[in-house]
Amino acid sequence: MSDIFLEQLQIPSPKYNLHSGAGSHAQQTARIITRSEDALIRDNPDLVIVEGDTTTAFASSLAAAKLKVPIAHIEAGCRSFDKTLPEEINRVVISHVANLHFPPTPNCARNLMREGVDKKVINLAGHPIVDAIDLVRKKLKEITLLGKTKINPHEYYFVTLHRDFNVDDPSRLEYILRELDKVSNVRTVVFAIHPRTRKRIHEFGLTRFLGNIIKLKPVDYITSLSLIRYAYAIISDSGGLTKESCILGVPSVTLRPNTEWIETIGGYSNQLAFSKGNTLMTCVNRLEKNYELAKKNLKLSQDIFGAVGVSSKIADQIMTSILSN
Repeated sequence: MSDIFLEQLQIPSPKYNLHSGAGSHAQQTARIITRSEDALIRDNPDLVIVEGDTTTAFASSLAAAKLKVPIAHIEAGCRSFDKTLPEEINRVVISHVANLHFPPTPNCARNLMREGVDKKVINLAGHPIVDAIDLVRKKLKEITLLGKTKINPHEYYFVTLHRDFNVDDPSRLEYILRELDKVSNVRTVVFAIHPRTRKRIHEFGLTRFLGNIIKLKPVDYITSLSLIRYAYAIISDSGGLTKESCILGVPSVTLRPNTEWIETIGGYSNQLAFSKGNTLMTCVNRLEKNYELAKKNLKLSQDIFGAVGVSSKIADQIMTSILSN
């Protein structure tokens, strides 16, 4: 789906494709390190910019650090303090090889300083996702028909699920699907099913729980944002959807015991379904009873990730750093 994202976000085609492919974390990391190293040696850049906490960001940062190429890390300092998550390991390591840090929130900046990162190289900037959403905001449309099924805007829960601890454990996946089946008795449930999740549902014989749920294949970026924008609320284990739903003013329930975006927690705007004795249904019922409060709190916190123009601000700071060196 990378071509669709490049087109919808008006991003030029990449000069290199690392073709890291499938495989274990170790296999992917090794391929990305060696192929990034080759590209860096060929191009000899002044600086490497990495965004987020993916395996690509982690492995390419290691390649650059070994070649003594300075690194700027965008979305620096977010922490869930849960090292069972691959992303947590990735972002912690990146923070300790990067030279410039661009945390999106004050809490992220404080995390970096607690870990010993020099305040002089921390630039509180906001998150570029606000610009990505602004770029396509005018293209977001109410979706009233999915296949042959009608849905009412602002009256459905939009669901995604992909994390290994949720989908690779048969009992946990069954529990989540049972809960989603209960949610479907409250409101319509629209479930964009990740290929890995779909495979596990079939492997574990759990398709019986999907009878009342509208099932979708993975969707493109604009369709995903449209489904978020016009949902009643989001149910997901994705950190990306946590940010997007917050920026678009839609409440969410996070299918995790923790989150790296603690700024979104509070006032029913985002709830952790597996924290403090919660269940998915207790969170849903709580949201149904306090929906207007959740929406009010989201409106008050629309600037958590900064204002439009974050990307230009970061670019200017990076150029200033390069020129000063």
